[in-house]
Amino acid sequence: MELLEALIKDTRRKVFLILDNVRVHHSKPVKVWLAGREASVLSAQVQTSGAEPGGVA
Repeated sequence: MELLEALIKDTRRKVFLILDNVRVHHSKPVKVWLAGREASVLSAQVQTSGAEPGGVA
């Protein structure tokens, strides 16, 4: 959570946070943290399993 706080600490612009399928990205603390920061953080989930290099599935 410290890393996430550091990402948005000194910025006035919206932060785009790209999350892969690492288990911690789906944890309750991360979801709660994101839920309270919609105005400053836009998150996106990316599919990692089954994807080929170069983004072509």
